[in-house]
Amino acid sequence: MVYCSLKDLANGIGAGIKVESGTVKLTLNGKTATVDLRDKQVFTYDGTAYAPIKSIVLKLGLQYKREDLFATHINLD
Repeated sequence: MVYCSLKDLANGIGAGIKVESGTVKLTLNGKTATVDLRDKQVFTYDGTAYAPIKSIVLKLGLQYKREDLFATHINLD
């Protein structure tokens, strides 16, 4: 599983990000991915939330490809 800070992920793919009560919403091209901060796969470190990126980018309509253990490709087209 590949984790990324939600803020860095949003910045990297050009998505909007909105923090609401217990959730973070990322929006891109009219599609929204909602991350529940209470989910067991989400963790917070030093005030930054980290989550697995695959389900988020797929909900935003992007393509996700895991090249190997150390490389992940997200197609923004």
